[in-house]
Amino acid sequence: MLRLDDEGPVVLADGLGAPQGLAVHGDDLFTVDVEQRRLWSVSRTTGECRVEAEDLAVGLPPGVERRPDPALFAHGVPTVGGKPTPQGHAEAG
Repeated sequence: MLRLDDEGPVVLADGLGAPQGLAVHGDDLFTVDVEQRRLWSVSRTTGECRVEAEDLAVGLPPGVERRPDPALFAHGVPTVGGKPTPQGHAEAG
């Protein structure tokens, strides 16, 4: 995470695996590191980093790998029971 100052970017937090989302409360910036399953807070003025919570139920469980994306997608396939539109949606009637 970076803070942008007049002199340029200043590193506030480094080494986060997969940060998701940001929230600000007072001087603190919060993010969830999905890879490490932790909630981090960072002081926007001092740069102090703290782990606020660990072992969060986010991301895949330990030892489970993400499946590859499917090779076949069905976008625009005509529907049953209606007249298909050019976008593949059924019209009532």
